[in-house]
Amino acid sequence: MLFILYIRQNGDLNMSAIQNLIVKYKANPSTEIYRAIRDKLQTEKSLWAAISETSKNYYLGNENGGAAIYLFSDKKYGEHYAEYMKEKGISVGIVENKAELRMPFFGDVYRSGFDTVIIDNGQTYLRMSLFDIINKPDPDKLPKESRFIVNPDLVRTANWFYQENEKGRATTAVWAALFKEIYNAKYILPANTSNVKMEVLGKEFIVDKESEVVFPLLKTAEGQTFYPFFTDWNEFRKYDMKNEYSTLIGTFDDMKKLIRKADGIVINPYGSNILITSDILKNIETAGKNASGANMQIKIGIPKERPVEIERKITVCLEAESNVRSATLKLSESNGNKEFIVCIDSDNFTDIAKKLSALIFEHEIPVKYISSDSPLAKTAFKNAEPFFTH
Repeated sequence: MLFILYIRQNGDLNMSAIQNLIVKYKANPSTEIYRAIRDKLQTEKSLWAAISETSKNYYLGNENGGAAIYLFSDKKYGEHYAEYMKEKGISVGIVENKAELRMPFFGDVYRSGFDTVIIDNGQTYLRMSLFDIINKPDPDKLPKESRFIVNPDLVRTANWFYQENEKGRATTAVWAALFKEIYNAKYILPANTSNVKMEVLGKEFIVDKESEVVFPLLKTAEGQTFYPFFTDWNEFRKYDMKNEYSTLIGTFDDMKKLIRKADGIVINPYGSNILITSDILKNIETAGKNASGANMQIKIGIPKERPVEIERKITVCLEAESNVRSATLKLSESNGNKEFIVCIDSDNFTDIAKKLSALIFEHEIPVKYISSDSPLAKTAFKNAEPFFTH
């Protein structure tokens, strides 16, 4: 999203060095000035990047079809851009990047799925390809043993999903795009291999049949357990800062196997934090097997006819629970299947859900309970009117 807000006093005296070069380039485009801007971006003492407070990643823009990150050569340029975006109801902040971390920063921009850089939006701005600043990594060209796991398409799509959801525009197509990327990605899985016995034969490892690989679990405050999957080494290192685990390459098939032993899967728990339950996993598989996602329909909304009996029984049960703040009901429809989803706002969700699961309803549509802390609740139930409050 481009806008114009010139911040200039006393001629060019308040311009940053990079902004001054951009103005010169726009007046007289030349390869020499373009390269000077590129070199400054690599070495300037500080740059500021726009970040999405919703996705916890760099803010993603669409500029002429490019996945754009917004960089600023002066802090005040970035602050004015953030104010402009917040006036439009979009939560944007800025983060500083120092010169000594500049090239790792641009590498992180690549692994997050960006290919375009917009410099000094709001001033005289310049659009550049990210790959004019760094060489585009290509893991497939490396020897097999040196290839690294990276999922820029998935990270970008997750970023897009969270931003669209903030605007109330997380349509079926957005969900389908995210599910398709989750289905096709390769992941880094942490593993405890201390009990694995193997021998080396040439370049191959022969693993003993009695060996056991243990995959660690993450546990929520409510007692739910999730197997962590990571899109790249940056995300994995946030989890394994002490280098305690070995790693394996995982796929969607591994999600299907592991989810039977836990409440779900979590992708990048210290980043985008995508929680996947068994029901969501089925929708991901549907979207993944259908390349366009056209056969997958997910709709969550207020039912045309409120299930009075269900709401009444749940209300009676919750009135006796002092630590329940509210309960909200919506209807989920996916590929012809329907279920009521009840979002419970409580610090003791696990125990409350167990009590509610014992209720028997005459309604033909099943009832599912989710915590208000879950990603689904934070998206589909945002600003929804509860049927029960304490």
